[in-house]
Amino acid sequence: MTVDGEFTLGVDLAQGSFQVALAPQGSRPDPWRDLPNTYIAHPPDHARGVEQLPGWLAVMAPRGRCARVVAESTGKLSQRFATALRGHGLPEVCIVNPHRPKALAHSLGLLEKTDRIDAAVLALYGLVHQPAPRTAHQALQELNRLGQAYVEELTAWRNRLTETIDPLAHRIVGGAVRQLRTKIKRIEQQLDQQLMADPVLSAQARARWSRSTGSVRSRPRP
Repeated sequence: MTVDGEFTLGVDLAQGSFQVALAPQGSRPDPWRDLPNTYIAHPPDHARGVEQLPGWLAVMAPRGRCARVVAESTGKLSQRFATALRGHGLPEVCIVNPHRPKALAHSLGLLEKTDRIDAAVLALYGLVHQPAPRTAHQALQELNRLGQAYVEELTAWRNRLTETIDPLAHRIVGGAVRQLRTKIKRIEQQLDQQLMADPVLSAQARARWSRSTGSVRSRPRP
């Protein structure tokens, strides 16, 4: 089976390998077993792995055009895969919430979970819902907005802490302050990972975030 028109790629990621399925435009969800697929025995963020994709597509879709690449959000791995795939003639990866293709799989009665099924479901999900890729800049903006919200919430809780006299209430409010500090630290780490994964990103976003949270870091913990 070869494909001439547009198609969507579904990519199921694992630490040491990845499975790819190709869904031509107009494919019906039912015969997912008929979708062309391949297994690549290299980590998805490794050059040897992503370099195999164009060769396989040249055979399966010699006159086709990839409209989108869809992968589940798997934290660092999906981001590294998206970065590794750039420059290989394929669209920016659409990283989607795992619950959405899972809902599609359930609607098709696919309760079994295998790499081949997951890749096929991701390809069909992309074909049906046509998700847009989330750029690294958009991810940074989302992290910044979330971080700013936590910083504002932390400020409010810290002000409440200084006004709290009752020992029990003081411990409760102090616990909330510590939890918010932990969340802010995680966001800072995510920002660092995003910036390291894509050197093209502007350092201004990181500088703004550092200025906004610097006062939080400098104050003593309760």
